[in-house]
Amino acid sequence: MENSKKTRYFHVDILCVLFGIGTWLCVNGLWVELPLLVQSLPEKWTLPSYMAVIIQIANLGPISYTILNSFFPSIVTEKRSIYFVMGVGLAASVLLAQYWMEQVEVFGNPRSVALLGA
Repeated sequence: MENSKKTRYFHVDILCVLFGIGTWLCVNGLWVELPLLVQSLPEKWTLPSYMAVIIQIANLGPISYTILNSFFPSIVTEKRSIYFVMGVGLAASVLLAQYWMEQVEVFGNPRSVALLGA
């Protein structure tokens, strides 16, 4: 009988932990800066509500990956998904650094679309 037990790689475990900590720091860093953001953005103190909903919508990503991977396993692979997520994160960070304070009128009210979209 063949031993199907896979070897664990310690460095992969460490990288996964660091990835999780990085995401946690980004989200919590935004909450720490919230008192400064509400003073200069048009949403004022409704901004935390918008952010909470948007952060929860982000949970659709893993669900989408699971569904797409089950229907298209040769197209939606782990490697491609990781590159996609990292590319979107990089683009969001670069664009957010430049446009976080820009406002767009949505339904007659000014909104911070760049901040909420990133």
